[in-house]
Amino acid sequence: MGDFSSATELDDFLFKGLNISSTAQLVGCCIVSCIATCIYEATKSLMLYVQVQIHQNPLINGKKVNSVQERSPLFSSLAVPSSVDQIKRRRLRYHVFGYFVHVFNITLGYFIMLAVMQFSAWVTIAILIGSCIGYFIFGAVNSWNKWKFSHLMPASSNNSPSTSQHHLFSQ
Repeated sequence: MGDFSSATELDDFLFKGLNISSTAQLVGCCIVSCIATCIYEATKSLMLYVQVQIHQNPLINGKKVNSVQERSPLFSSLAVPSSVDQIKRRRLRYHVFGYFVHVFNITLGYFIMLAVMQFSAWVTIAILIGSCIGYFIFGAVNSWNKWKFSHLMPASSNNSPSTSQHHLFSQ
């Protein structure tokens, strides 16, 4: 296992032949690592949005619900979707989009992990700063999305919306 180094030269950074030999290149590498970590946090927020869209009640898709009566299962059953195929296509589109976002998220996460495993203190600090900035920005977005889309969640078997919201948002 290697020790963390504060040197400005890195050999074979992420790929064979990608060498960092100057301070300016190291600063650029740290900036790219910081931005990549912020993007990683953004994709986690995007996945939450996709999950909400997949699991929402198709009868109130995109409609703003203003009153408690309109949220009740009794009233939502009166809404008729245009077609079941349209609902299936919409869910499939979100599912495929979520698949690509997930693959991108996993790939980016592995590259970030490999960057940390270069044992460069500067790159690791840049990744930690990027993660803090990304969580600060997109953590607030996640909280706002949880609040905004809480009325779109389907009720669970015991008709308690808080149970289904907890299951979806705890992932």
